[in-house]
Amino acid sequence: MITPQEFADQYLGQYKIKGEEMNFKHCPFCGPNRKSDNQYKFYMNMETGAYKCYREKHCGVEGGFLDIKQKYNVVDDDYKPRKRKKEYKKPSSDTIELQSKKVIEYIQKRKISIDTAKNHNVKEKNGNIAFEYYQNGERVLIKYRTASKDKSYWQDGGGKPVLWDIDNVDTSKELIITEGEFDKLAINEAGIDNVVSVPFGASNLEWIDENYDTLQEIDNIVLWTDNDEAGEKMKKKLLKRLGRDRCMVVDTKYKDANIALYKEGKEKIKEIIDNAELVPVQRLIDVKDIEEFDPTEIESIKSNIPLINKYIGGYMMGAVTIWTGINGSGKSTILNQEVLQAVDEYFGTVLLTGELPNWLTRYWLELQAAGPKYVKSKYDEVREKESYYVGKEEKEKIRDWLSGNMLRIYDSIESLKVDDIKETFLDAAKRYGIKNFVVDNLMIVNYESSYKEKFNKQSEFIQAMKDFAKNYNVHVHIVAHPRKPKETLITKHDISGLSDITNRVDNVIGIHRVTDKNRKALGLNEDTQVQNILEIFKNRIYGMQDIRIKLDFDVKSKRFKQMGIDKVKKYGWEELK
Repeated sequence: MITPQEFADQYLGQYKIKGEEMNFKHCPFCGPNRKSDNQYKFYMNMETGAYKCYREKHCGVEGGFLDIKQKYNVVDDDYKPRKRKKEYKKPSSDTIELQSKKVIEYIQKRKISIDTAKNHNVKEKNGNIAFEYYQNGERVLIKYRTASKDKSYWQDGGGKPVLWDIDNVDTSKELIITEGEFDKLAINEAGIDNVVSVPFGASNLEWIDENYDTLQEIDNIVLWTDNDEAGEKMKKKLLKRLGRDRCMVVDTKYKDANIALYKEGKEKIKEIIDNAELVPVQRLIDVKDIEEFDPTEIESIKSNIPLINKYIGGYMMGAVTIWTGINGSGKSTILNQEVLQAVDEYFGTVLLTGELPNWLTRYWLELQAAGPKYVKSKYDEVREKESYYVGKEEKEKIRDWLSGNMLRIYDSIESLKVDDIKETFLDAAKRYGIKNFVVDNLMIVNYESSYKEKFNKQSEFIQAMKDFAKNYNVHVHIVAHPRKPKETLITKHDISGLSDITNRVDNVIGIHRVTDKNRKALGLNEDTQVQNILEIFKNRIYGMQDIRIKLDFDVKSKRFKQMGIDKVKKYGWEELK
């Protein structure tokens, strides 16, 4: 169990203590600021973890302890915030059982039976409807509503914000949360009992703290918020506060549950709830849904330089060409092969390849999965040489295998922002049980920072991935480009960015493409036939380092193979009928 102060010590940097609050030099949301006037503006309560940034014009973010822990991917199910010291006023008003014609007729017009209303503490006072809220058998709040189309709500004042009917909740069953009392009654009318409604509308979520212990015991929650802007905002907040992994949402054309009951009856209510679904993990693409790609079918503009046409097929439509320097060592290629190995062993994988379009990523994966035996060739008129492809039958099997074994491609077109990547990875791990994650590469991540801050943000991202791997028992692969090395060969010290990047991780592995310039530095004789060298720079568990492994490379299938091993790897797709 981590306390707010322990969390601050580990994640939030320098701070001062003022009374019951920690006052931080930098805000974790709007970032460091060199101006002294903008420092120490982020406050967090030492007891509850509630926080706010007072740089109103630049940030103004606020939230609870659970929110900021989710930002840093900290899993801490044992933590329970201390009860707030706020004093609530118990309602003293007298209510009576439902009896006036006006109130009864209005409730019945909403298609709610009087028996349902009475069974859920609906009463009346002075011709108005009274909803009595209880917690631990004690009446803590009374809400009133006019019994007419011109609705108006009020309370006695100072009541405790708890969920309506929380005392009757069975925590071993699915719980339904609605936005209004009549929506809850509509679901009750359909014969469903484990239902509550929020006390003060969409914008007030104080009830989460007041009912925290009970809510923590519930595994599955259905959110039926109003189908309007306020309801959507409430839904998004609840998914964060209550947890996307245990919350399902309804999909209906009706504004709320009461209208659905009024229009289509009890069976429709049951149908809508039965069809509630978990919110899909965002920014993931099924391998099977990626558009078709055949390099020989793409329209191309020929270059004036024949070798460009020969090696890259001219300038293809739908692609962008950037001119820059690349090392061409094969790190992404061998990492894709490691992805296939993980998939073959039934470890679901999320692959983020920000520099390649999705169809090209899949094309390369299919070549590697097929292997030399199944890769075919056909003559490419533009490049004036053979082009490699996988036959239709084998390709369909490979795609079924990749999809069935849970390979998902991160949709880098939608977003490469740090928070979006972290959210998608977290959801994929919790929802689908995915255990293997690849970020290729560190440079394409959108850190939303200035150039001066970029390397610090990269380091923070590495730490976030390290925390994610640790907290969720997964493995994360990250590609990091080296800067231009001072010597013939790159080392772990040549990785672009801050030096602490390699200190934070557990393994550092490099791959060298053998050339005449580096052959001697790699300890190879002139007659040694080897194309690539894989080098383990660092291993934390066993302390291994500076270990070199010779590799062969098959151009057709884009496969690496350890030298001396002749057996060709067969992946699981070959067993599919």
